[in-house]
Amino acid sequence: MPSDPIPKPGMPSAANQRVVSGPTCTTLAGRAAGAKCEQLSLLINSRNPIITVESNEEQRFLGLVERVAEQLSVPLYVWSVTTGLCRSGGAVLYNSDQPEQALTNIGTIHGDGIFY
Repeated sequence: MPSDPIPKPGMPSAANQRVVSGPTCTTLAGRAAGAKCEQLSLLINSRNPIITVESNEEQRFLGLVERVAEQLSVPLYVWSVTTGLCRSGGAVLYNSDQPEQALTNIGTIHGDGIFY
């Protein structure tokens, strides 16, 4: 049985800027999923600049990050080498398919954000 993704502070993977408090994760189905959501929310609200997650279930973890971002009312930005950087569910930011370009674009974003 595959393990659930467990957020760990201090290693690169999903990064964040300052976030605000929001609703709890109690609306999630299942106690374990709610606990993971609460743990990730706590790490983000604790202003950990980088959070690493080891998981072979990338889509499942992305869903968790999307729920946390929605509950915290913080925009989620997703980067991949094939599509570039985009706001979750939005259009790709121009010229952001290379890591250096994506980081430059992130530097121009004002306000809070979670970057996956």
